[in-house]
Amino acid sequence: FLIAGFNGQWRIEPDSALYLSVAKNIANGEGYTYHDSPHRLAYPGLPYLLAGLFKLFGPTLLPGHVLMLLLTFVVLALNYRLFLLHADRPTAVLMTCGLGATKLFYKYGFYLLTEIPFLIGVLAFLVGYEAIIRSRDAELSRRVRLRWYDMIFLVGGLSLAMVMRPTMWALVIAIAATVGWSMIT
Repeated sequence: FLIAGFNGQWRIEPDSALYLSVAKNIANGEGYTYHDSPHRLAYPGLPYLLAGLFKLFGPTLLPGHVLMLLLTFVVLALNYRLFLLHADRPTAVLMTCGLGATKLFYKYGFYLLTEIPFLIGVLAFLVGYEAIIRSRDAELSRRVRLRWYDMIFLVGGLSLAMVMRPTMWALVIAIAATVGWSMIT
């Protein structure tokens, strides 16, 4: 359904227009500006990602839309791995299909916004964290094996989330609280 719904057309949103404007200015060498003024409100992750696409492919939006569609599939894969760490394969498949079928998830897969890249960062961090924690439990380690990429997910996911949205501060506070609680117990 995601592929069937893809048309490569820009769905106009104020935030999306802001990110595109800043990205075009970065790509044109004008810096992180909006209407010729330095801009400090938008987090830099998506504008720099889009600026890189503008540098590679020119001033077309199609590569950005294709990338967002591909990132939507990455979210589904990370969701599957996260639920596979907690439950059996049928449950992971069901939860992944459930996420893919939601209206909001389907909608954001076609917008040039930070929601999908931020979700990738959060899910990647959670997958890495859960894989590391669960691999230390002797009973679970028979079913859950630590993979070489789990540490990359942990660090890379948190890094990606931190450059995408200001709500990452809630994630950082939750991580600090979790680490603090595990040290106490």
